[in-house]
Amino acid sequence: MTGTELAISAATPLASAVVAGLVALLVASRSARSSRRNWLLDERHDTYAAFLDAANDVLGGVTGPQQKQDALDPTKLRALMHALQRLDLVSPADVRAGAQAVRDTIPRHQQSNLMEAERRFGELMSKVNALVALLREDLVPKHMR
Repeated sequence: MTGTELAISAATPLASAVVAGLVALLVASRSARSSRRNWLLDERHDTYAAFLDAANDVLGGVTGPQQKQDALDPTKLRALMHALQRLDLVSPADVRAGAQAVRDTIPRHQQSNLMEAERRFGELMSKVNALVALLREDLVPKHMR
């Protein structure tokens, strides 16, 4: 065996190890990226479900003016505010903007006037419905709509 043949035979396993290492690195990074993406989607799903539950607890089944006034009680709105804050952590920008619009609509104190309470309730319901539409768009891929 000549010196050149010996060098080639020694370099072949080294080159194979380098290629195998690069392939393993690429597979690991793709797997980590996919894993993070799946975690984020699961977290979004759980956060969106918590928001929908909180919104339903506050706004669901309300029909009369007095019920609308009672629904706007700040103590009842705390869970909704908490769910809106959680949306900021895992949601894309358009959903965060919708959550901020809902947050801006939530009254900071009890409405004493039934007409004002009814107006604020309608405004809140409208903003929540718009946010729910954004959540649906975010969770359902465009090609499946």
